[in-house]
Amino acid sequence: MVLYPQYFAFFLALSGILAIFVGSVNALYQIKFKRFLAFSGIANLGYILLGLSALSTIGSLSMVFYLMIYILNLTSLMYMMLTVRDDTTIKNVIEFMVIKHNNYPLIILLALNFLSLAGIPPLLGFIPKLFLFVALGDLGLSFGIVYTLFMSILMAISYLRIVRFLIIDEK
Repeated sequence: MVLYPQYFAFFLALSGILAIFVGSVNALYQIKFKRFLAFSGIANLGYILLGLSALSTIGSLSMVFYLMIYILNLTSLMYMMLTVRDDTTIKNVIEFMVIKHNNYPLIILLALNFLSLAGIPPLLGFIPKLFLFVALGDLGLSFGIVYTLFMSILMAISYLRIVRFLIIDEK
């Protein structure tokens, strides 16, 4: 049996591109928080698949590092959501406005967690995406870099919507 790594890499890249598209576009329009996290997970899985499809050391490193940072962010987010759950249940994204009056340090940590998931540069979630861009650049895939950057911005808009509900007081 002969393995063809270039076809396997193409399949992984195509799967990653489709997962990023489906997750990012559907997360934009989600009102339910659990569905939002599910589509966010689909998009983040696409970034991991794209890093794996690079078939290089920097691509594998970006995939492993992205997975570690994503698990850390998701675990801390779930822990904070369980902490909030004592006071109120959050089913919709807009219900984040309710918890901002209860525990201000928790709100800051939640906002930083969402901003890290979005890949905002000073936070930890930016570094694996930067490694992914470098891995795609080493392969000469300028389309992949532009596409991934555009979809990252689209996903960041989704995360910033939640941060807006957390921080800004709408009257």
